[in-house]
Amino acid sequence: MNEDKKKLRTLIICGLALGISIMCFIAHPVALFLYFISVIERTSSYILHSTIMIVVCALGALGSLAASIVAKVLDKTNRWPIINIVFISIVTVIRILVSWGFIALVNQMGT
Repeated sequence: MNEDKKKLRTLIICGLALGISIMCFIAHPVALFLYFISVIERTSSYILHSTIMIVVCALGALGSLAASIVAKVLDKTNRWPIINIVFISIVTVIRILVSWGFIALVNQMGT
């Protein structure tokens, strides 16, 4: 019975982590587009809002990564947390590099 509760807890944590990370990965290009529009229009309040949206997406992805690590610690035999950890890590690194380059390009164009 205790083993079933562990597996169920791990499945719930992994499902939530995957769902939140996918929502953050989908919202990230929207946030970058809003940042691009804000810099072109030179509206400082919207630049702040889009920057906050980019940061929230990053924190959501990192929180999902932490939840997947916790799920792996709870149940060492399950493979889903490992898949989540690898997926979230790879996509987060790609997303950070793309957004860093995109923001540098937009700031250079805006000046």
